[in-house]
Amino acid sequence: MYTHIHGYFNESGITLIALVITIIVLLILAGVSIAMLTGDNGILNQATDAEKKTTLAEYEEHRRLLEQEAYVGEYDDKKLELTEAEATAQGWAYDQAGSITKYDGTDSIIYVPTKIGNTEIKGVNIGSFNKNNTVKKIIFHGNITSINIIGWENLEEVILEEGISKLGGYCFNSCYNLEYIVLPSTLKEINFFGLATTGIRNIVIPKSTTTLGESILGWCKNPITVHCEAESKPEGWNDNWAKNAPEGTTIDWGYKR
Repeated sequence: MYTHIHGYFNESGITLIALVITIIVLLILAGVSIAMLTGDNGILNQATDAEKKTTLAEYEEHRRLLEQEAYVGEYDDKKLELTEAEATAQGWAYDQAGSITKYDGTDSIIYVPTKIGNTEIKGVNIGSFNKNNTVKKIIFHGNITSINIIGWENLEEVILEEGISKLGGYCFNSCYNLEYIVLPSTLKEINFFGLATTGIRNIVIPKSTTTLGESILGWCKNPITVHCEAESKPEGWNDNWAKNAPEGTTIDWGYKR
């Protein structure tokens, strides 16, 4: 009886050891599989990186096309300096301080005039486009010093030409369908909530930008990939510059075009 029980326990012990070894091997294999899926060079991360690169490539291509549109075709120097009669006929209104106060034309792409009559155009006032349902894309010339078009829901694309150095607080706030914006290499400052509550998905912040206000991308409706040409957060950027950005927003430091 004793021998039989002893043999039984020996057989059970061997079986138990084999089971433990099997479990350990399975755990190792599972760990390898998980690492292959989720590690730094894992399949999931590689797929995510590939998706980001594709999205960025599409964004960069679209950005280049937008920049080209600013300098070719109908946008020649003569077209940008309007007589008062031409400005009125096209739907522009302005004040003597040099700010656009209204546009009620029918074009889908517009270039803010550099001059109307004898007045140099330097700014765009709040509410200038709010009642316009035709414009999808707007190009701001480099002499513009003040932009405030909060709440222009129809707007989809914006080009800021070289020379523009500052975007004020709430500048493009609540332009819900604004998805593309080209920031110039001369841009030094974006103030609080400047691009908040928009539809932006990708944005390149130039190295020249030394000042950022709070929540410049707050409450946007899409996760955003923010490409910063700076290697790290500049001293003049508010600590909460990315506060309230959508969940899933990522920041890419040291970005090179």
